Amino acid sequence: QPEKKLMLAVLKDAIEILTKIKAKPSPLNHKDTDSLAEAESWLANDDDNSLFSFKNVCDELQLPAARIRQKLMT
Repeated sequence: QPEKKLMLAVLKDAIEILTKIKAKPSPLNHKDTDSLAEAESWLANDDDNSLFSFKNVCDELQLPAARIRQKLMT
């Protein structure tokens, strides 16, 4: 299904941003800071009104949102 593939791509992108940027030495450049803030905001938001919200993506892909969030935000 195309929607699920896109949802998986969105999730993978957020995970990649969070893991790669957090591994970089400080100080971060402006682009990295913005990307990190956007990924963290998406991950932390419990909104389920948007088709591509973190919660809806995890629900649709049958993934444990709370566990993924906890691992990525620590």
